[in-house]
Amino acid sequence: MEKKGSLPLFLVFIASGDLSGTIPSEVGDLPFVAYLVLADNINVTGTIPKSISKLKYLFHLDLGRNSLTGPIPNELFKLKKLKEVDLSVNHLSGAIPPSILSLSSLSQFNISHNNFTDLIPSLPKSLKSIDVSYNQLCGPVPSGLKGFGRANFEHNKCLCGPPLLQGCK
Repeated sequence: MEKKGSLPLFLVFIASGDLSGTIPSEVGDLPFVAYLVLADNINVTGTIPKSISKLKYLFHLDLGRNSLTGPIPNELFKLKKLKEVDLSVNHLSGAIPPSILSLSSLSQFNISHNNFTDLIPSLPKSLKSIDVSYNQLCGPVPSGLKGFGRANFEHNKCLCGPPLLQGCK
């Protein structure tokens, strides 16, 4: 049990390369994980477990370059310490949950090379890096993201407006 005023012990979990199967819901039973990397495992399939929301100290999540499917669970955006999220190069789909705005410390967000659809919702002002390229997103790029490079938004179904060259109709 954590004493008032003391810092929690943080665990780092990195497994890349040779994993297969689904991410078990028991991942949520590791409450002191602060840095979770399950990247570069092409044989990791299934959805992102909702139990990930139990990782209340998590600040770095990298599930990139796997074969994950389904939407981003809203539960992910209950993790108030989350600063870096990489879900790139998977088969994730659906809309980007508007609840992402609740992550006031989010600085890096990469969901490139997936199958996300719909609009890009308002995103936290704390973002320093974003990549939503190679999806099926539509509509105008939110005005708060106009300072990011064009390449971070290209190759979407019908995304438009600055910093992209095509204007919105």
